[in-house]
Amino acid sequence: MRALHRGFVLLLMLGLSGAAFARSNVPIQNFEHNTIPPKAGTQRTLEDVQHAITVAGAKAGHWSVSESSPGRMKLTVMTRSHSAVVEITFDTQSYSIHYVDSTNLNYKKTDTEELIHPHYNGWVLKLKQNIDQQLL
Repeated sequence: MRALHRGFVLLLMLGLSGAAFARSNVPIQNFEHNTIPPKAGTQRTLEDVQHAITVAGAKAGHWSVSESSPGRMKLTVMTRSHSAVVEITFDTQSYSIHYVDSTNLNYKKTDTEELIHPHYNGWVLKLKQNIDQQLL
C-alpha cells in the first residue's frame, strides 16, 4: 500500500511539474507607430533616435544591434538556446517594432495569426518601455 501511495505521489508531482513549465503560445505582439516625444529646445535627428534604441536595447535584456541603416535597425536577443530578432523602423516622429525571426520559441504561423512563446512578448515589451524611457 505504501509503495502504491509513493507511486501515485510521484506521478502527481511529475504531472504537475510538466503543467507548470508548459506554456501555450500567444499571438505575437508588434508595436506600431509609437510616438516619439519632441526634444526640448532642439530637433531630434535620426542619429538621436538610433542611439536611444541602441542604449535601450542594451538595458532591456541584452538586445544587440545586428543590422543598422538610417531609419531601420535589426536587434537580436539571445538567452541560453533561445533567440529572437526584431526590426525597428523609425523616423524623428515615431517608431515601430516587428517580429522577424526566432529560435526555440515555438513560432507558428496560422492562416489568421502568428504565435510564439509568451517570453518573446515580455522581452519586446521591455524593449519598447526602455526605448520610450530613452526618448524622454
